[in-house]
Amino acid sequence: MSIALFTAPNWTQVPNLLLDEKMSQVSPAEFKCIMLITRKTVGFHRQMARISLKEFTIKCGLSKQGVLNSINNLLEKGFIKKTKQDGYEEANQYGLNVLYPENSDDVNSIDPIKKHPVNSVAQRVNQVDGRGVKEVATIKEKKKRKDKEIIHNAQSPAKPTHEPKNDDFFFDQNLKDFVGISEKDMADWKEIYKHIDVRSEILKAKQWVIANPSKKKKLWRKFLTTWLNKANDCAENKKAYRQNTFQLDGNDSFVDWMDNFYKEVREYVSKDWIFEYNFEKKYILYGGSIRPRTIDWSRQKLDENIIKNDLQKYLNYLKSMKKNS
Repeated sequence: MSIALFTAPNWTQVPNLLLDEKMSQVSPAEFKCIMLITRKTVGFHRQMARISLKEFTIKCGLSKQGVLNSINNLLEKGFIKKTKQDGYEEANQYGLNVLYPENSDDVNSIDPIKKHPVNSVAQRVNQVDGRGVKEVATIKEKKKRKDKEIIHNAQSPAKPTHEPKNDDFFFDQNLKDFVGISEKDMADWKEIYKHIDVRSEILKAKQWVIANPSKKKKLWRKFLTTWLNKANDCAENKKAYRQNTFQLDGNDSFVDWMDNFYKEVREYVSKDWIFEYNFEKKYILYGGSIRPRTIDWSRQKLDENIIKNDLQKYLNYLKSMKKNS
């Protein structure tokens, strides 16, 4: 006994003319594209549907070029219609080239069952060929579920239409200030954000909101706490960085060593050779005027010994070059 691949009653209407006469006029790839368009339009009770090129390739099992060729052929043959979208990322709209009744946006308007209303379930069953028993069963199941929902809602306590607002925190555009910041809020924020001045950051956030009126917010408390979080994290990272970075203070012995290095290296370099150091700005510049080298300890963990070692290697290199020449 084989296992059923499809379940009922999930169906999509396909024009009989397409299956009876026109199917021989299209290629297998074109037929796949027609079926996808039919599913996305008639299957969802609409005349046109947005379908991207990627969706065509995945669901039809075709290459991009195969999809483009099939779509162009179907348009030339008049099987489908297409509405091109202006945006680059917007998918084009496709639909079957079907004549719908006037002033109708719903494909169900051409369904004989929808077009000619009936007064009883028996008459509806007679109009649906081959689905009579299942249609009645489906209607009965829906009615049972609806009855259960009505009973359940009647027994459940009524919910308020609008939930009460627990937070009156917002930004008043007339006052140009935040409204609703309580003393408890300030105390909590000062306890949480220890690396920043909370009042100063709130003033910064207020000025940003005033300067950007088009960027309206709905969740003002979330906006302000996010602002404070970022400011606190930034300040905390800077403090941690300063603690972990070696600070050269320019002591006398190191300055004397630098002067002696400069006097010695001048014997091996040209007149345009550059040597400059600045302990406040934390850098040493040395080498030729076109491409000088830089030692920067504002962003690196350096100490005197590392800097001396680098400069001494450079001096030894100059000495070796002098001997080889």
